[in-house]
Amino acid sequence: MELQIHFHLQDILCAIHALIRYLTRIKTNEYFTIFYEDIRAEAKSLTDESSLPRARKLPARFIDSLPIATHHETVYDLYHHQYFEVIDKIINSLNSLNSRFKQSACPLLCKVEQFILSTANGTKDSDDEINLNDMNEFLVGAFDIERLKRELVMLPDYFSTVNKGMNLG
Repeated sequence: MELQIHFHLQDILCAIHALIRYLTRIKTNEYFTIFYEDIRAEAKSLTDESSLPRARKLPARFIDSLPIATHHETVYDLYHHQYFEVIDKIINSLNSLNSRFKQSACPLLCKVEQFILSTANGTKDSDDEINLNDMNEFLVGAFDIERLKRELVMLPDYFSTVNKGMNLG
């Protein structure tokens, strides 16, 4: 059996924003301390106590070309640094992904998606006329706007027939 997952553009945008807010909220010393202590308690029976890696001296030929390694005083400091570094990298990645959705076509695609969903569900918005005009400007010559207006009334019936045929409701 093949599992198919369909995401809407708005769902993806909401998920990105929610994840950024969550990561920003847990990026605190208090949350790290709770996280660290819980992991230590859970790992106590599974592994030995953590220790710092041995501090190594760089060969002389690499001293000018490589950045100076950070040495931590305690295991707590090491994991604290790694924790915040990982969260920062994830947040930066999500922000760059989010910026892809800020392109000029993306808001229009969100409007098109919302228009199709509201029409298919039979819940027409007052903004549908604006969405149709926006779609017509975006997809110049791709479809006949007047014909689409006439055929849109059939869309909810079509989907309800398909859903009944597939026993979806």
